[in-house]
Amino acid sequence: MRIGILIVVLCLSSLGFSQRKFWKLPSYDVVRTGPYVGYQWGNYGVFELGFERQWKELKLFKSKTTALYGGLNYNYSAGVIGCDLGAWRKLGFLGITYGFSGIYRTDLNYHKFGLSPMLGWKVGRFHLHVGYQILIPEEQVVGVNEFYATLRFKVWSKKQIKKS
Repeated sequence: MRIGILIVVLCLSSLGFSQRKFWKLPSYDVVRTGPYVGYQWGNYGVFELGFERQWKELKLFKSKTTALYGGLNYNYSAGVIGCDLGAWRKLGFLGITYGFSGIYRTDLNYHKFGLSPMLGWKVGRFHLHVGYQILIPEEQVVGVNEFYATLRFKVWSKKQIKKS
């Protein structure tokens, strides 16, 4: 009898919770997709070319932008080729961003993998960020910036506006 009452109470309580969304995903109003070009400063100059997808809320206050990107970079002087896959997020209208990326660097003899946390500032199509590259193993590949600053320019090729 107690088990029957427990099952009825659980079933009735689940009906009350079924109208709520506990795992609600944020709704984004603008989705932008396109390539970017950039230049990285540090001990070495590195050219970047990549692709980025942004999801942005259209709000005056507390707007959020989230982006995923992937890019290739090349250090011409040291002959180091690299690949970055990462994400960043902007909260508010001041343009301050924070993010991280998984990185790979090679001079075609030695290979390095790692992570790179970053902090930046985004205004319009320009994104300036600074970061630190944590690479494993630490020796062998010369031509990789440990601390760096990057300026990227986005070229949007596709823009979708959702109706809320």
